[in-house]
This record gives sequence, C-alpha cells and structure tokens, in this order.
Amino acid sequence: PESCNMVVKVCSHPLMRHKLSFLRDKSVKPKEFRELAKEISTLLAYEAMADLPLESMPVSTPYGDTMGEQVSHQVALIPVIRSGLGMVDG
Repeated sequence: PESCNMVVKVCSHPLMRHKLSFLRDKSVKPKEFRELAKEISTLLAYEAMADLPLESMPVSTPYGDTMGEQVSHQVALIPVIRSGLGMVDG
C-alpha cells in the first residue's frame, strides 16, 4: 500500500482536559454533552490548524490600506465515525 504522511497532534491543553473530564462523566445530561462536544470541537480545530500556511492579502481598514494574512489552503473537516458528526456542526 502507498505510504500515508499523517500527522497526529495530541492536545494536552488544561482547558481541553477540563472539558473532556466533564464530557466523560456518566451523569452528564444529553444537552450538556452536546454543548461540551461543540466546545471541544472548537478547541481541537484551533489546535489542529495552528500550523496552517498563510499568504498576504490587502485589507482596507477605517484608517487606511494595509496588508493582512489569510489561510492559503482550503480546509475540510471529515468525521471518521458517525458519532463524530456532532463535531462538525457549523
């Protein structure tokens, strides 16, 4: 089979660990579970995209024209299993 250059990132941020602990609690209600899953998804996306390449772009501000940056590649989120669909909301 062809080799795959997959990068695995481990997020050990204290806020992530905090939210994961609540998510794993067997007493968490379904509504809280969905809210925590959404928050965790946002944190994971933020961490996963920390190294995306950027390119310069012109920006017109109220104070004049300047240069800004934008992500230079399109990004797609693909859940691996059905239960991951709740993580790609929005």
